[in-house]
Amino acid sequence: MHRFTSQSLLTLLPYILTMTTMTWIFFTFLAAFMQAWRNALQSKLNNDMSVAGVYLYGLYQYQDTAMPTFNNAFWGFIIGASVMQIQAN
Repeated sequence: MHRFTSQSLLTLLPYILTMTTMTWIFFTFLAAFMQAWRNALQSKLNNDMSVAGVYLYGLYQYQDTAMPTFNNAFWGFIIGASVMQIQAN
């Protein structure tokens, strides 16, 4: 059985750091590629139909219901949330 000493761990440290750095670079490139791919697919979908149309169609398919009414309580929540978002930044 091999026992690691502090000297043997210090010898392995450059290899471990190099491996970690290379892994980080790989996942960064993978994330950039996946995001570019997602954006390309979304722009192609956006040419075919709008986001609101997809959402409303999906909502209608899920449950046949009337459109919501925009009453004073709704607008109060919208304005309150907007003010809180501005204050948080």
